[in-house]
Amino acid sequence: MEDKAKKMIAEGSLCVLSSCSEDIPNSSLMQYISDETADKIYMITLKDSTKYRNISQNPRVSLLIDTRDRLTSDTERIRSLIVYGTAKILEDQAAKIDILKRLVEKHRNLIPLSEKSDCQVIQVRVERLLLLDGVDEGHYVDV
Repeated sequence: MEDKAKKMIAEGSLCVLSSCSEDIPNSSLMQYISDETADKIYMITLKDSTKYRNISQNPRVSLLIDTRDRLTSDTERIRSLIVYGTAKILEDQAAKIDILKRLVEKHRNLIPLSEKSDCQVIQVRVERLLLLDGVDEGHYVDV
């Protein structure tokens, strides 16, 4: 199961990032990249965003990744993956520059956002996964 889940992370590019602060949830559609082992997921945001403020106050997040954009027929099962993890804002400038470079190589539309002076890199460390195969089969995986 872990291999299937990690493959979904590695092959995907869109997720929904859910964060929460003071019992108010927030969800954002995000483009992402992962490290080579799919243990860390990276996204960008601006310092004045709700997700930045939420992560600063509460680093516990979840991500939703699914395969609906890769389906080839109406009968194919949609797989979805819920990633539970801990987020942080990257402080290391060299690491931030490297991740930004990799993000905009994969997602050219992020170039304008990446060039803003208050652009921040979010790193999510994957801790637990819930792989859903269709609507009736789910498996938890602790990482």
